[in-house]
Amino acid sequence: MSEVSRTLPKILITNDDGIESVLLSEMVAHLVGKFNIIVVAPADERSFCGRSFTFGRDVRVWEVDELPCQAFAVDGTPSDCVNIALGTLCGETLPDLVIAGPNIGRNTSLGFILGSGTVAGALEGAFWGLPALAVSQSLESNEYAKAIKSMKSLPGEFQQIFSSGLGVIEEAIERLLVEEKVRLRVNSLNLPHHYDSSRSLDPVEVPPVDFQFGAFFQESESGLYHSGNGTRERLTPSEVFTDIDCLIAGRPAWTRLDFGGLFRS
Repeated sequence: MSEVSRTLPKILITNDDGIESVLLSEMVAHLVGKFNIIVVAPADERSFCGRSFTFGRDVRVWEVDELPCQAFAVDGTPSDCVNIALGTLCGETLPDLVIAGPNIGRNTSLGFILGSGTVAGALEGAFWGLPALAVSQSLESNEYAKAIKSMKSLPGEFQQIFSSGLGVIEEAIERLLVEEKVRLRVNSLNLPHHYDSSRSLDPVEVPPVDFQFGAFFQESESGLYHSGNGTRERLTPSEVFTDIDCLIAGRPAWTRLDFGGLFRS
């Protein structure tokens, strides 16, 4: 490790879309040189796996050289990745911040947040007493389909949108590095699929929307069940400005998820 990298804030990055995700590589390229980065991410996609850990089998870890920083692939979940990184791969010096993402697609509403592998990766960092940031990129349906099909390249029309988001991510990192640490807090940053050019790029602090999802699975003609989006019914009053409202308005949404508050009376 160079003397310069020793003086830079140390950041551990994981995701749930896999180490080959284009959003991961774009963010790392933007942050390298400004921070001391180590990436430990799933070898393949582990979306919507929640806070699951691999149990009952060995987990394989290997170093990869496709990213411009120290990087490891793990045949496990985002929670596995962060636990292995903090327990072993980061060495004696824990990172100053854990980032999970950028997720391909937004993580808004309690149902998706609690099922998200991205948020779970950040939460594992929070359990170690570290500042934690989950980053998700909202996409329109046609862009989402393209991004999922090709993890290694951004749709052309989306490149400029995500480039704007990189600046928002960097500002969020700087903010968390100087904020007072709050145990078991995950900061969830959702980036919009379009920006309101008349507004600031600063994230708006908002609560998550409350949806009742209804049946999440639909039965096919073969008798198998296919996962979908459910029949969402908004339970949050319409006058409350939430994470999803923020994204629709073209503004980054910042939600503080205080899991430690569950244990306070």
